[in-house]
Amino acid sequence: MKWTSRTGFTRVVAAAGVLLPAFLMPAEAKPKLPVFGFYTSWAPPSVRYDKITHLMYAFLNPGGGGQITGSVPGDVISTAHGAGVKVIASIGGANNSSGFPTLAASASGRSAFAGACKAIVDAGADGVDIDWEFPANATDSTNFTLLLKAIRASIGASKLITLELAPTDEKGRWVPKGSVDIADFYTAMAFDFTGDFPGSVVGQHSTYQQGVLGINYWWRNRGVRKDKVVMGVPFYGKNFNAGGSAVDYKDIVNANPGLAAAADSVGKTWFNGPVTIKKKATYVAEQAYGGVMIWQLGGDTSPGAKSLLDAIEQGLAAPAVRITAREGGKNPSGGSGSPALAWIASQGSPENGTSVRLRAVDGRLSATYGTSGANRSMPAAGIYLIEPGRN
Repeated sequence: MKWTSRTGFTRVVAAAGVLLPAFLMPAEAKPKLPVFGFYTSWAPPSVRYDKITHLMYAFLNPGGGGQITGSVPGDVISTAHGAGVKVIASIGGANNSSGFPTLAASASGRSAFAGACKAIVDAGADGVDIDWEFPANATDSTNFTLLLKAIRASIGASKLITLELAPTDEKGRWVPKGSVDIADFYTAMAFDFTGDFPGSVVGQHSTYQQGVLGINYWWRNRGVRKDKVVMGVPFYGKNFNAGGSAVDYKDIVNANPGLAAAADSVGKTWFNGPVTIKKKATYVAEQAYGGVMIWQLGGDTSPGAKSLLDAIEQGLAAPAVRITAREGGKNPSGGSGSPALAWIASQGSPENGTSVRLRAVDGRLSATYGTSGANRSMPAAGIYLIEPGRN
């Protein structure tokens, strides 16, 4: 059977008690993964709506009493909706988060803020994005969950709540486990590891490995459901000729017309080029994470080989890792029998020693399954997340 969540993405689910010979969902039924593109109100970008699923309008500002300053213009909402794109109002941000600790600390502040969020969605937005950078202590941690609960109760189950989060434990640890089932998407902002702030080193601010570690942190370490975890990617670089300040990717390309697609630096400027962005998006798709977030849409260059939006689309087209079952004859490790020795379907023929761990959507480890070893029975029907590895 199929079910469609409030995110608008259809998942394929087995009927209770039925064993699936092709486990998880078939590649042909896999929907386009979410792409969250930030729209900067102070420099409105030209939006390629066919490349995104959610428009993140930045920023509305939270006040200490729970009020929210700003609104999403009606024409932005109507244009996005006309293109089949959802609109989310992003509240806070790196420069506008100071009101969160105060408003979240009292029941009246949380109630006022939740009411203001409801007014935003009642005006046409599809949800709110809480960009609190960052909860910093145990008090903030407790109040963060209480604030999310108040927002959910106010806006209802049909509207979206998204979160912008730190990609490491240093600043992410005060987001409590009690919050992980409330929001719809959790974005690991895997960029700005260096820049124009004290202690920065000259070099890359957003490596592929940092992106992978950022989303793995929220799933493996913090228990967020894997299909809710989003990788944040930058459409800008850091120019260390100018003290590590931010520079749009399009400006880097315009200043260096011969720049190769595989380049991630030029001179003393570091950025993510199309090859790296595609590699990040491919990892998200293959590992069945929740999507990609872009800061920010106006940073991209023209469509084509150098476009980062095009690179994301190409990367997300990669099939999710699937498990299929051999139903008879000899199994891949040379033994006999049926059914159900599993392998990674995208590899073509299975390799001896390949193993796959299946994890239920609530995070419980269900089984380790592979071309060698004793565990050869299919798990119960349901939705599973797949962790490929080697015995």
